[in-house]
Amino acid sequence: MTDLVSQYIKKGLHSLYYAFYVIIEGIFKVSHSWNPIISIAGIISLLVALPLISIIRLLFLCWMDLDIPVNTATIICIIIWSGLYWLTYHYYFPAYENIEQKFQKDSLLSKIVFGMFAIAVICISIHINCWLSELYLIKWKSL
Repeated sequence: MTDLVSQYIKKGLHSLYYAFYVIIEGIFKVSHSWNPIISIAGIISLLVALPLISIIRLLFLCWMDLDIPVNTATIICIIIWSGLYWLTYHYYFPAYENIEQKFQKDSLLSKIVFGMFAIAVICISIHINCWLSELYLIKWKSL
């Protein structure tokens, strides 16, 4: 059962990489300048780090009535983002060539679907971050 769950998580993460690869390579064509894994790992880690720092700031404010200053929050965010970038890069590095070869074989309809998936992930991450920031402001004003 655990192997089945981990297999689906791995397929989901590879699909997420492929979705961002479709956007990065299909629209921006970054492979002419640098390896796309650099951009994709950065985007994925940033989409996780921004809501995560909002959660941390909100939890500190709710549980400890302690407001983390913006400078400290920025440093924490950079540390979290760097750690997530390192983990993401080293997770995708062994498999990125296989995922990118799939790009050459897939149909245009499949690429459009994966591109829409990447845009949906970006919108969801931004929505969660905005929602958490709004909760933070509501709690901050009530102090």
